[in-house]
Amino acid sequence: MNMVSTLTGVTMTHPHRSQGISSIHHALRASHGHVTSGSLPLRKARHRRRDTPSRYVLSVDEDDEEDEDSDEGCVRWRKRCRPNKATEGRVCTQRPGGCLGQVMSDWLKMEEELATLRQLMLRCAVSRHAVLEQLRAGAEQMEGRSLEAVELQKELWENESRVGSLERTAAQKELQLLGFHEEKSALKSERDGLQREFQSLREQHSISMRETQEQALRQMQRELKKLKEELALTHEEHIQQAHRQAEEKKTVAFREQAISHTQHIESTQSCIQIHSTIEQERKKWEIEKEKALQVQCGILEEQGRDALERRVQELESECHVQQREKVLALVAMRRSLREEHQAELQRLRRHMEQEGQREALRLEQVVQQAEEKAGRRQVLLGEREHSHIRLQQELDSQRRSTQQLSRDKELELHIQREPMGMKKEQALDSLKERLIQEHIEELSGLQRSQVREGGDEAGGVAASLRRQLQAKDQELRLVQRSMGQWKEQITARLACKFEEELTAEQERFLKDY
Repeated sequence: MNMVSTLTGVTMTHPHRSQGISSIHHALRASHGHVTSGSLPLRKARHRRRDTPSRYVLSVDEDDEEDEDSDEGCVRWRKRCRPNKATEGRVCTQRPGGCLGQVMSDWLKMEEELATLRQLMLRCAVSRHAVLEQLRAGAEQMEGRSLEAVELQKELWENESRVGSLERTAAQKELQLLGFHEEKSALKSERDGLQREFQSLREQHSISMRETQEQALRQMQRELKKLKEELALTHEEHIQQAHRQAEEKKTVAFREQAISHTQHIESTQSCIQIHSTIEQERKKWEIEKEKALQVQCGILEEQGRDALERRVQELESECHVQQREKVLALVAMRRSLREEHQAELQRLRRHMEQEGQREALRLEQVVQQAEEKAGRRQVLLGEREHSHIRLQQELDSQRRSTQQLSRDKELELHIQREPMGMKKEQALDSLKERLIQEHIEELSGLQRSQVREGGDEAGGVAASLRRQLQAKDQELRLVQRSMGQWKEQITARLACKFEEELTAEQERFLKDY
């Protein structure tokens, strides 16, 4: 814009250079201020300035080379005209005389203007370069931002995939926790079962201990009874043997007494001594037997107690061994279950990863298929909408045709009902007239019979006449009611028939369609 204003000022100050500068002005306007040294509008302006019909050229003649130092000099201004039809190629020369200073000043001004134009062109080129640099920087920044957006999108996808994987791992952890809880509950139930089994074993052990103690006590009591019985038997046998021996000795003593009195006394004394010794021996033997029995009972009790203690220790050791074996079996089972569970979890994890990959591929395929189906469905929806609109139009036309048919049928029914109603009314009127005529005839006959029979029977005849009149009125009402019912039945039949015909025509129309 500065260049354009500068050229405009030059044109205003120097009107004789207006053609060349106006061409430059038009070139600058055509280039919208973007001026370079090789731009197309400036080249056109230069050609246009070069091709102007009148141009001052500073030249030196070959004839006046020797007069270079004169005041006027050998400078000549030749006004060269562009060859055209008017000049036919001739060249006109003209010496401008004293206008040289003005031309030189104009030339210097033009040089200054050209310098300013060059500076403006340089500034424009610099500004254009800066603008291009800014545009390039903006494009690079936009590319960087697009790359950042792509990276952010990738990071978002990665974060979404991480969130999905974390959700899947959380679900797997929850499943593992559920499995662990189930395993814990199973182990707890198993521990409770083992505790119950141990309690039952302890109870069985206590019951068996009681039974063994009772059996041992019963056996000891039986053995003690047997020992007592054996001791009593042996004691009785010893006593009987002692008695037999004493009796034998007494007999021997009595026999020997008969031999000699002295021997008898000696024998009696010896017998008394023997008897006392026997009694002493018997008492000693009883005391020894009792001591032996007590010692044997103590030994048996100690043996039974030791046996019971050994049995209890053996059962307790067996229970401890069984409990230790069960605990070891439980530990081994738990370890094996944990290893199996870990292996199963790893296998499930791999399987879930594979399933996730397959599911992702399948979901991509499903999404593609869904998009294709959506496109096809969109097309089908368009076709269906078009067909729906067409069907709606056809239904509207069909509805209009059915309405027209119903109106026609109603008109026909009305036309058919009118003569039928007229016929019914005529029949009803004729029936009424006939009934009235019969009623009048009966009344006249009754009057004649009343006149004939006299006044005594007037009351009974009047009553009978009233009854007959009431009966006739009832018959007339019944006939009117039956006529109304007949009308209703006929109208219902006609309406049903009309509806059947209308539905049949609609079905036939739909089948034809």
